[in-house]
Parts: sequence; C-alpha cells; structure tokens
Amino acid sequence: FFLQDDISLLDGRLSIIPSVRYDNFELEPTADAIYLSGNTGSPIPEDYDESEVSAKLGVLLDVSDTWSVFAQYAEGFRAPPLDAVNTGFTNFAGGYTTLPNPNLRPEKGESVEFGIRRNSDFVSMDFVAYKNDYQDFIEGLAVRGLNFRTGLLEFQARNLPEATIEGVEVKVQADMQAVASSLEGFEARIAYAYSRGENKETNQPLNSIDPQQLVIGFGYASRNDRWGVEGILTLADRKNASDIDASSLQADGAPQVAPFETPGYGTLDLIGYYNIAENLRINWGIFNATDKQHFRWSEEFVQNPQQTNFDRLTEPGRNYSVSVKYSF
Repeated sequence: FFLQDDISLLDGRLSIIPSVRYDNFELEPTADAIYLSGNTGSPIPEDYDESEVSAKLGVLLDVSDTWSVFAQYAEGFRAPPLDAVNTGFTNFAGGYTTLPNPNLRPEKGESVEFGIRRNSDFVSMDFVAYKNDYQDFIEGLAVRGLNFRTGLLEFQARNLPEATIEGVEVKVQADMQAVASSLEGFEARIAYAYSRGENKETNQPLNSIDPQQLVIGFGYASRNDRWGVEGILTLADRKNASDIDASSLQADGAPQVAPFETPGYGTLDLIGYYNIAENLRINWGIFNATDKQHFRWSEEFVQNPQQTNFDRLTEPGRNYSVSVKYSF
C-alpha cells in the first residue's frame, strides 16, 4: 500500500513530496515429493511473515528554467530473498554447497541523497550524492566455512547488524547539434558511478560493492529515425585489496590465500536498429567487440585465484545479438 502527495509552493518552483508505504511479505511453502527428491538432505522449508511501514520525503526546487536541486530522505525495507531463506544447492564437483537460512531478518535502512539536475533543449545532467545506513544488511553467499564431515565449502546468506553504503552518480546526455549544426543526429552520453561500503561491526569493507565504473556512449540517429547506431565504451576499475574483506571470503581453518583482485578492464559494445516499417524493427548488437578477456568483481569475488580453472570464470568474449520487434 502506497500513499503520496505532491505539494507545490512558490508558484510551482518548489515541490514537497511526502509519502508512506506499507509492505507485507508472506511465505507459506509446501515441501511436496518433487521438492524433497531434488533437495536431499536440505531442511524442510519454513514459513516467513514480515511487514513494515516506511516513509519518504522529497524536496525539489527549480532554481532557474534549466537548473534544479533536490534532496530526499527515505526509509527502506527488504524481505530476505526466497532462495536465501529456503533453497540450497550442492555442487559436488566444485566442492561447495549453499545453505538456506530461515533465520534471516528483513533488511531495513535509512537513506539520504542530494542532487543537482539540468534540463535544456540540448543537454541534460544529473549529479547525485547519497548515503545509506542499514540494519540487518543481507549479505548473500557469505563464506560459512569448510564442513570437514562432508568436505564441502559452505556458503550462506547472513545478516550484518550495521552497514553503510555511500557514493556518487553522474549522468550527462548531450545533443551534439549544440556544438555544430553539422552534427545533427549525433548524441553523446556519459554515466559514472562510485560507491563504497563498510561493515560497521568490523570496520571492514563490504565485498558486494563493485569498483567504480565509467560508461561513455556516442551514437547517431538518421533524420527520419529510420536507422541508428551507437558505440558504448565501459571502463571498470580494478578491485584493490584495500576494498576487500579477505577474512569473510575464506573458511575457518583453511590456508590463508590473498583474495583475487579483479583487474580493471574496458569493453566496447556496438548496437543499432533499423525500422523496416512503422511497426517492424530490427535491433542488433556486437558486444565486447574487441574480444577483451575480463572478470566482473560481483561474479568472481569468492573465487580462489590459485585454482587451475580460473579462466572459465571470465565474462563472455565477443558475442552477437539480433532481434526483430513487431508492434500491433
């Protein structure tokens, strides 16, 4: 249930937007024969029921016809994911298992953000700085330890009592015709994101935070919008050891191994479209066009860099996509 009001003041230049929200999550699983046969040794799924009332307050001030500033305070609530509560998985060949955690508590948070926005005929820009404080932060795939009875490394979602995530985001989109009339149809866009997280209980970084990333796009659309093409360059920073909580990635009693610091990388994607008719469109893409071998931190942070099959954990090389869309 969600209720929101929009209060307009100062001849419409100032907007105050209060809102309140009620969430209720209820889970009543039934372990039938199919589930039991496919999850041998897993605990019986348990019921789950949580609810919360959260509030939000936003303020937007138009400083001029093109510039505005905004601020927001918001309370958050997230129930544990279904698979983290009741679903387990074992890979005997890989030597690991993920365990359900029916005792997971819902994640609650308070966030504050401030921003500046510009909107004009040729340029739009957003700058946002934010800070989120969490209670019972849900960390997925935390290392629980090596089970000497089974010989399997165990992973399980867990709650961190207190955590903080803060960062900045910048987005700019520009119509290049503003630079020169000969560039009509050309458009450039930039997006940058940086964040850092901390487990307040241990003063260690949160491993679920990705390194900073910059995305640059440059495209062209024909005057009648019959066809268009865009090149997208994605630049991701390396994950440095100072931003990794190595202790939470290793099992108790296991030999200490330096965590894998994913290298920085740059990938180039080429995408485009062609409108065959008013209601028929072809979309195409060449992704990772330079066939760059790279790792994504969020996918590989629990891996041991000394294992011999590490290359299989890289992201896809050059790949292609073509789709046809018909609207009626």
